[in-house]
Amino acid sequence: MTMDAWVGLGIIGFVPAYVVVQAVALLRLRGGFRTKAARPLVPMGAVVAFTIFAFLEGSNLFPLMLILAAPIAFLYLVAVLIGPGRPGRSSLPR
Repeated sequence: MTMDAWVGLGIIGFVPAYVVVQAVALLRLRGGFRTKAARPLVPMGAVVAFTIFAFLEGSNLFPLMLILAAPIAFLYLVAVLIGPGRPGRSSLPR
């Protein structure tokens, strides 16, 4: 496998990783951090709706927006999950 193939698989891998991290964030966080974790659902919902529409229209590039948006949402959620770990700012159940 070439390096280009590995990079492509890594980028596409953000889509399922985003779904898992989104679920974990919504289940584990409380209070304001849960609200912050829910923010990507609105734009990602629009991206998924667009992806479905493009698929139904027969576009061969239908997953492109999802592939490009998932890493951004994933990194945002990782930052939100790390946030409660700072001293004095915890919303995780103890």
